[in-house]
Amino acid sequence: SGFNVFLSQGPLIIFLQLFALFGWLIIIRPLLGVLLHLYVELREHYYIHDWQPVVLAIDIPALNVQTPKAVEQLFAHLAGAYAKAGIKEKIINGYVQRWFSMEVVSIEGYIQFVVWTEKEFRDLIEAAIYAQYPDAEVVEIEDYTKLVPEKFPNETHDIWVSDFGLAEHSAY
Repeated sequence: SGFNVFLSQGPLIIFLQLFALFGWLIIIRPLLGVLLHLYVELREHYYIHDWQPVVLAIDIPALNVQTPKAVEQLFAHLAGAYAKAGIKEKIINGYVQRWFSMEVVSIEGYIQFVVWTEKEFRDLIEAAIYAQYPDAEVVEIEDYTKLVPEKFPNETHDIWVSDFGLAEHSAY
């Protein structure tokens, strides 16, 4: 029979014939995965491209006495912006969960709390801040990162970076 003739060939010949018939399956699976990943990244890029960022500076009076619970409540308030997306939204529309960036910056020696968000969430940010800090002042400012040069070190700027790691297991 034909199957016995096939098996009577050497193992290398059998392997090469099977690879010629089905080997493309081994190659096509990772290739399709990479193509899908690139497509989703491109869709995400176009989705994010339409965002309109704003940078808000927050000044809280120095005599304002609040516990850490106030900041915890502020972040809980912002969690309302979370939106769960399905596969269709992620693959076809390029959906990316919108985010906030909470930063403490020093601009020419003046320390300030800054929030990067989208224009769409400005009211949410302000409501969360005023709910915990009624006397706070929230002002839109120019993106301060545009003032920073793109190459380091240079004549006017130097950089120092550090990284912390645990010496023991996190339980300790």
